[in-house]
Amino acid sequence: MTSFVRVLQDIGLMLARIATGTILMLHGWRRWQDGIPHQVTVLNGHGVPYPEIFGWGTVIFELLGGALLVFGLATPVIGLVLLVQQVMLMVYSTWRHGFYLTGGGYEYNLALASLGTLFMVLGSGRAGVDSLFRRSEHDPERRVIRDADPA
Repeated sequence: MTSFVRVLQDIGLMLARIATGTILMLHGWRRWQDGIPHQVTVLNGHGVPYPEIFGWGTVIFELLGGALLVFGLATPVIGLVLLVQQVMLMVYSTWRHGFYLTGGGYEYNLALASLGTLFMVLGSGRAGVDSLFRRSEHDPERRVIRDADPA
């Protein structure tokens, strides 16, 4: 039963990674098409510090990070950056509009921040490329030595 639950968790993480990565890539592509100067103008309007850096950073992160997330590569790092990005968006732009997305609120950002937290903590699961770089639980080098020999 435990291995069945583990398979379901891996499938769930994979579907969440693919969906979130696709969302990020589509947002990044739209921002790229709108142009970096437009992103800088929008960020300036919200009072974001260093709008040029954050404009470029957002586009690059959403395109590259979204692709990495789809494949499950560097998932915890992408999750952390996604969490930070969404918290910054809430602080600088959506918080003052209340919760609901229909009023320009932070509902959507909170959902993406939560997904970022899950990816940061749980990683890609066994269906991601990250799993190829992890040692097996049965690998003797991975075991922690609990009681050192006093000799």
